Parts: sequence; structure tokens; C-alpha cells
Amino acid sequence: MTKVLERIVPGVLCALLVFSSAMCAHTQVPAPKPLPRSAPVTSVTVDGNEAMFTTMCALLAAGFESNVSAENWHPLRARLREQLQHQEGPAVDAVREFYQQHVLRDPGATLSRYIWFGLVAGPAPKFQSALRRDELPPEVLALEGFSEILSNYYQEQKIGQLWRQLQPLYNREVERLHEPVSQIVFVATGYLRQLQEIWSSRTFTIIVEPLVGRITNVRNSGDHYSIVRAAQMRFRRMWCGTLFCTLYWTRYR
Repeated sequence: MTKVLERIVPGVLCALLVFSSAMCAHTQVPAPKPLPRSAPVTSVTVDGNEAMFTTMCALLAAGFESNVSAENWHPLRARLREQLQHQEGPAVDAVREFYQQHVLRDPGATLSRYIWFGLVAGPAPKFQSALRRDELPPEVLALEGFSEILSNYYQEQKIGQLWRQLQPLYNREVERLHEPVSQIVFVATGYLRQLQEIWSSRTFTIIVEPLVGRITNVRNSGDHYSIVRAAQMRFRRMWCGTLFCTLYWTRYR
């Protein structure tokens, strides 16, 4: 892994320098702006994810980061934590019991498990993964039995209805990111002199989820690469994470 990173990091730095130089040059020369070139069709997607949203709702309802100040949180995350912590019902109790039995000392490691679960979970209301057991990441295997618990929670607390109510917010953020991300992928693949094959089985997904907090989470499982990030973060940080994952995806596949 160290050797791989040693090969990746110089490429990432070069790409960042090239991009920064191009932006500076464009700023210094007062010339008419050309029409933006449309990004190519790729297997890169930007979207929300109901399974991820439901998983994060359950995590906050169970007490994750309940003692952490929400002063710098995304407003939606702060509001929903307060709302979710006051939920009541047998399914909520089961979620909280499961969480207490599986919580780790490191909050980041705990969050990582549930992010992995949200990524591989199937659609609501069952959330059953389509992957075979031997294909599941270890973090998901550690949460065995959570699918049924989450399904009961989803139905009892009408999370599907809440998800639909929040669609305008998620759609705005997805729309804001879609074109810039497509252009970034185009630049990164061009830097490597490689063209993506839209029929490839490899996928690259950016999931917009304010409830995960301020950290950008990069994951890959087999041919599937994902970034899970909160909305309204500083775009530069997200750009770096996206570029890194794209370089890895296209160069070291």
C-alpha cells in the first residue's frame, strides 16, 4: 500500500499544480470566456441515497455524538439530531440497544461501519444487500442483523416520508455538484491520457449526505468507488478527495 501511495501522491500533486496554474493564467489574462465544454458521459454519479440517510438517522437516534456540540454542524444535521433523539417506539429501542452492543471506543471507527453499511445496503424498506456474504466488507459483517432492525425502524418512524420531504434540499446540492464533478473527472482522466468506458462495470459515486458530518469519506469495494460527503463543505477539500479517488480508479484499476 505504501508503494502505491508513493506512486499516486506525485501524480495528485502534479494535477493540482496544473489545475492551479491554469486557473491563475485564466484569471490574469482578460480574454472572453469560451463556452464551457460539456463533460463526457461517464459512469460517475452524484446523488442522495435513502439507505444512507436512513442509516444515519438511526445512528443519530441511537445516541451517536449525542454529547458533541452542534455549533459548527450543518443546520439539517443539528436539527435532525435533536428530533431523532426524542423518537420513541419498540423499533427505536431496538436500534439503540444494537448500537450500544456494537459501539466502538473510536467514534470515527463506529461511523465508518455504518457508512459501509449504508453503501452496500439494498433499497428500502428491507435494506438487504445484493452482495454475497463473502463480498461484504468486514465493517458490514460486524453489523450482522442490522438490516432487519433498520427496516423496522424505517417503517415505525416513517423515515421514507421524512426522506421525501427533504428531497428539495438534497436535489439542490446534487445539482450544484454534478457539473463541476463531471469536469473534474474529465480533467483527471485526460491528465492520465485515459478515456473512460461508459460500459465498464466500474462505478464512481458521490453520495450527498449532510448527516455524516464534516469529514469526506472515501470507500471502495471491488469495482465500486464512493465518496460520502456532507453538503455545503468547502469545495476545494471535496475536489481533492474526488481527484485522488478518480486517479486511483483510472490509473490503478
